[in-house]
Amino acid sequence: MTSTYLPDRRSGPAVDRPPPAASAVRGRTRRRALNWLTAVGFQLPALVLFIGLVLLPMLFALYAAFFRWGGFGMPTEYTGADNFSRLFQDPVFLGDLWRCLVLVVLSLALQLPFALAMAVLLGQRLRGRAVYRMLFFAPYVLSEAITGVLFGMIFAPTTVSSTTSSAPSASTGWAVSGSPIPPTSWPRSSSS
Repeated sequence: MTSTYLPDRRSGPAVDRPPPAASAVRGRTRRRALNWLTAVGFQLPALVLFIGLVLLPMLFALYAAFFRWGGFGMPTEYTGADNFSRLFQDPVFLGDLWRCLVLVVLSLALQLPFALAMAVLLGQRLRGRAVYRMLFFAPYVLSEAITGVLFGMIFAPTTVSSTTSSAPSASTGWAVSGSPIPPTSWPRSSSS
């Protein structure tokens, strides 16, 4: 029996073709299984870490919430919902809960609409759009750049001789010159 395929842009007019051979079907099935196993292999380490570092501690915290527990060993003294009833009678917890809710509401009501409006505004054709984008993005980049420069000045090998310049050299404690901390010769490889 033959099957008729509808025409598309690549194949031209409809053509009667025989059904695919069994070996071709097995090859596609094997390829799909290999692709699935590859995807699982890449996701497995993240899944193991998520289960071990997030999911299991959350489930244990839920279990321990129903016990009187000092933090060491396994909880043994079952208290039921008494922990929760005491929690909602504690004024410190209620104050913290109120502040957290206010923070969430203000963040959602003010910060999110402002961020969306700025994203829409900076996505349109606008005179000086690159400058506005740079001004909004600069704080994220500048803090890391300044940290990199400061650590380079602290940990870099000596680049300026103290006889030619009045500035202290980086490896002799540029950041701590004038302080009571003695200068440190940072470890360097023998090739430097």
